[in-house]
Amino acid sequence: MEFVSPGSRRQDFVDKPMRCAEGRVPYFLRVELSRRLGHAQAELFTLGKFGGYDTVARAVSGRRLSADLPFPIDFDPADLLP
Repeated sequence: MEFVSPGSRRQDFVDKPMRCAEGRVPYFLRVELSRRLGHAQAELFTLGKFGGYDTVARAVSGRRLSADLPFPIDFDPADLLP
């Protein structure tokens, strides 16, 4: 799981997923929270057959992120806001 921070967006959106894909990590969950805006977003990816990540599920505050793999997942990203 990767939590995006404002000071490292390039690293969180490009570098870390690339390193995880190179290491053959089968699933990657990226979470972006903004307390100031009351916004949360979560994206679940799976390692694709060409070595990059494919989106499995995506949700923003007020919607549910649901997936069966790598295990049952079902939550509203807003639940992660403090």
